[in-house]
Amino acid sequence: MRQEHPPYLACIMCDSLYIKANGAMPCWCDAGETLILERLDAGKLAGEGFDLFNIEPLRLIRRAFHIEGRLPFPEVCRRCCMVEQREAPSSDLEPRRLRLLHVEPSWLCNLDCPLCIPRDQRKILAAPPHQLDASLWKEVIDNLRRTGVTQIDTLHFEGKGDPLMHPRLAHLIEAFHGAYPSTPIMVTTNGNFHFDEALFRSGLRHLRVSVDGARADSYVRYRRLGSWERAYRFMADAAAARDRLGLPVRIEWKYILFEWNDSDAEMLEAYELATALGIELSFCLTPWAGKSRRFDMSTLDVKIAELAPQAHNRPTPHLKMDQGAR
Repeated sequence: MRQEHPPYLACIMCDSLYIKANGAMPCWCDAGETLILERLDAGKLAGEGFDLFNIEPLRLIRRAFHIEGRLPFPEVCRRCCMVEQREAPSSDLEPRRLRLLHVEPSWLCNLDCPLCIPRDQRKILAAPPHQLDASLWKEVIDNLRRTGVTQIDTLHFEGKGDPLMHPRLAHLIEAFHGAYPSTPIMVTTNGNFHFDEALFRSGLRHLRVSVDGARADSYVRYRRLGSWERAYRFMADAAAARDRLGLPVRIEWKYILFEWNDSDAEMLEAYELATALGIELSFCLTPWAGKSRRFDMSTLDVKIAELAPQAHNRPTPHLKMDQGAR
């Protein structure tokens, strides 16, 4: 008879990495962003004996969760939405399979969303570089390969800034795709850009576009300085390029539900627009100011089944935490 074991606490940082545009490697982009595990530069990455995926702070995190059953940084960990439950602990302190490589290509953004970093303060609050250096990125890739990381489940370009603010994002994607051709590469953007099919040609296979609403007036309530028409055109051009190139690219419309864009009518409009473009639609609840008061996770599931049966309900990590995932 199989013995059932209760879930144990773990953290995504046990088998993942987060690298910021300036080379800092925080614990994660949540409470852990204040906890810098390492500061990377090209020389350090190229140095003999430096194993990026197994630096001592990561070994400490794995040892605490997997072996000692404790939070490695209690004051930070208690506030972090990246602590999760898993079925069975791992005793591997030096894994070679990287679950998620999370990379912030740019600290800059073209929008001024109220719950994010004020646009006019970005260059004041963080010292340069504000864009990920291509030579540093090359050394990251080379170090992972040299130290025996044979599998990376996902590369996600996302951070406090918008990835498409990086002038050479397609080059960053291509450099990684050449080294790890089987790894799905994902980008999350606000879509207020001209779409460049070089993104798909370079190896991008999942494009997530954050467009919170199906109407211009509701969209700008949160996406300040943005344009719904521009973001929609970005998605439409991306879908056309995908079809023209014949590439298996997932294009996902991420729709955060606020109290001003959560009506049945507007949700249905978004679903019809996404269906016409041949792209995915994901509705997302947020715990922050302005959040939808119509739905929780279960009632949203019911509404999606009624209005938009092919759409998804994508909970934020914060909501997972609130509902007891840890």
